[in-house]
Amino acid sequence: MSKRVVQRHINKFSKHYIHLISFLILGFAVYAASLDNDFILKDRSLILDHQHIQNVTYLKLSRDYQADHFYMQSLSRISLWLNYKIGGADSYSFHLVNLSLHIINVCLLYWFLMIVLPLYVKNVKNEEVLLTKAWLISLIFLVHPLLGATVNYIAMRGILLASSFGLLGIIIYAKAIINNNSDRKKIRDRSKIYHVLSLMFVVLALFSDKMALCFPLLIIAFDFILQSKNSVNDWFKKSDKKVFPFVLLLVFSLFLIDYSSIFNSYLNEQGLEVGVVNYYLGYWSSFINLFKWVLAPIQLDPIINVTTVLKLSLNSILSLFLVFGVFTLFYKMWFVNRLICFGLIWVLLSYLLPHGVLPYKIRYPESYLYFNAMGCLILIFLFWQQFLSNKIKLYIPLLIIVVLSLLTLMRQESWQTEYSFISAVIKGAPNRHAKVYYDRGLILQKGGDHAQAIKDFEIAIKINKSNNRYHLAAHNSFSLGISLQQIGAFDRAVESYGKVLEVLPRHINGYLKRGNIYYRQNKFQNALKDYNIAITLNPNHSLAYNNRGSVLMDTGETGAALSDFNMAISLQPNYDRAYFNRGLLYELLGKQGLADENFKVALKLRPQSIEYSQKQQGVITNYKSLNKIEDTETMPDIKVASNVIVSADDKKLDHQNLENTIKIDMATASGQNKYGIVLLKQKQINQALIAFTKAVEIDAKFSEAYYNRGYVYQQLAQWDEAIDSFKMCLKFETKNEKALNNMAISYAKLGDSQEAIKIYKKLIKLNPQLSKAHYNLGSIYLTQGDFEEAIKSLATTLKLDPNYPNAKNKLELAQKNR
Repeated sequence: MSKRVVQRHINKFSKHYIHLISFLILGFAVYAASLDNDFILKDRSLILDHQHIQNVTYLKLSRDYQADHFYMQSLSRISLWLNYKIGGADSYSFHLVNLSLHIINVCLLYWFLMIVLPLYVKNVKNEEVLLTKAWLISLIFLVHPLLGATVNYIAMRGILLASSFGLLGIIIYAKAIINNNSDRKKIRDRSKIYHVLSLMFVVLALFSDKMALCFPLLIIAFDFILQSKNSVNDWFKKSDKKVFPFVLLLVFSLFLIDYSSIFNSYLNEQGLEVGVVNYYLGYWSSFINLFKWVLAPIQLDPIINVTTVLKLSLNSILSLFLVFGVFTLFYKMWFVNRLICFGLIWVLLSYLLPHGVLPYKIRYPESYLYFNAMGCLILIFLFWQQFLSNKIKLYIPLLIIVVLSLLTLMRQESWQTEYSFISAVIKGAPNRHAKVYYDRGLILQKGGDHAQAIKDFEIAIKINKSNNRYHLAAHNSFSLGISLQQIGAFDRAVESYGKVLEVLPRHINGYLKRGNIYYRQNKFQNALKDYNIAITLNPNHSLAYNNRGSVLMDTGETGAALSDFNMAISLQPNYDRAYFNRGLLYELLGKQGLADENFKVALKLRPQSIEYSQKQQGVITNYKSLNKIEDTETMPDIKVASNVIVSADDKKLDHQNLENTIKIDMATASGQNKYGIVLLKQKQINQALIAFTKAVEIDAKFSEAYYNRGYVYQQLAQWDEAIDSFKMCLKFETKNEKALNNMAISYAKLGDSQEAIKIYKKLIKLNPQLSKAHYNLGSIYLTQGDFEEAIKSLATTLKLDPNYPNAKNKLELAQKNR
């Protein structure tokens, strides 16, 4: 080898190292501010409060293409679990890993372009120019503001991982093709190892995120484009069937997907009637926006949503021309430069496959366009080399990189906190998305700024009502009522809770909150009515019994009040307020000994309470001046341990038994289940989840523990896990109506209305007299716009229960719109 050739290789590798170092430096320079960002949106609930992240033993090797929510694949969970174990709950370490993965992906993109280069290279001069172009394109991908969402949003870890593994799979497969065409047998034999490694990385990508489904197709397309010179038969001969494992992998992945249920569930949820053609035309009409964002990312919102066009319109017609144009371009490029055809396939597959062929969403958040943007830049690189090689000076891309870096730096401020992020979304798209107003209202509410929270909740309600999303407006009204209550606007709060109950007549917290206001306004009969309804809806709700007991005590019904306090304590043995109230009642009845015993237990359970301490010391003597009711969330409709303490006139409290209540039978499934229930009532959700899981590990057929675990998963908004637990419960207790009902609710939360309908029909078949099942089924049909079925179900509801809340109103609405 001549000195000239050696020097050329040295210069080439030196450039590679310089380019890689530039990626590292510029990446950290642009995204340095993001490392100090807080957890935002679902980061905290789905990472810090996610049992699968805190304990790797709960990892499940599963995929879910249907869920319209963040559902981490197995490798994503393992990555976040390792992050949590090493760096703890510090958001810095999570952001650091995300940024590192992004820089790795930039390096892999650069490497991929290096694999493409030999197909273009004519001489050394061309190679150096192409090397520079690949570096510039990779820098644009590094600093492009469109990708800031994926880098800053920790919950998008799966997309970053899938991109890394998928790119590695494509790169190694390209190396295998190059080696397979070598004249040296040793190099050709090495290609077999590359094929295996490529397949392995694609499998890892599939276990990282759902968008990785496009990688097997990309590898098949890449192989076909590079190795089919004349015909398909020629391709089969040259590929030597090495692409066949990727075909099997693709078929196996597609086999897991139920297209019809995915497609129909979303449309039915939205009450839309649209043909498949118009549905996909909507995706084509939004396809052009991807290039617009890549080429001109000006005034980007922190979340960009492209809404599809769901009816024949000008956009749909223009989309037809877009389809024609894309295929015409593909045909022309097939005879000019097939790599450009591959670039088109990359963009189309990465954009349409996870979002169009699998329509689990009808809107595309910016964070899901990561791999799509990469494909666009590859296509731009190929066009640049083929048609504009001598027309664009290299300083122009450098100027673009500087502008993009500044834009990305400016956007980093939006990601600092959840409040700044949501405020930036609202600023970019005011009065458009109800959820962002609602989310910001919750943040303000938590921070005590109830006046501003009220404004945001009211806007969210207005937007939801204008879109006929009355159930979401009802949830917004509930939060509005809480803030109104906090600023003392009690009458408006009562009105707000009333609106909740008009749409959601089984909303237990709505009755409790309104009942609490009535109690504080001395409207005891109204309060008693609301508490009675809450207890009817959930007979095991300890707070409802405590609050109703307080009303009964103030109205002189001491016997009924004592019964309610006893019931509250039996349901929740560590319920300090119930002990305190029972002490007040005994004191009112002149039974000071029993009163003092209850006051001692209450103070022991909550020693920091000044109120309890003053009462025991005799500082407070007027029981009516004390707060006796509480505002907390609802308790689950599950049984509690049977050996809890219920005091009667002729019994004294057993303090030792109280302390040991949660320590019994810990080696048995029943004991773990009881322990989990006590923990749940103490709001220790994650610990309760561990207890219920241990219960089913001890006894794999313990249906009650499966049900309880499903309830916990619902509280954590982990709907898929909840469904799995309810399914296990039903496996051993096939006629468990509560499990069926909660499973239907979970499917509805995922947007899978069709599956929810199936379960409600099964529940009705099991118990035809269950009015709530008919009502819920009718409500879903009404939301879908299937008024005939809605009328049938709601009419049956009223036949079974003529006074069923809100059924008559919904029936009239369905009849009116029929």
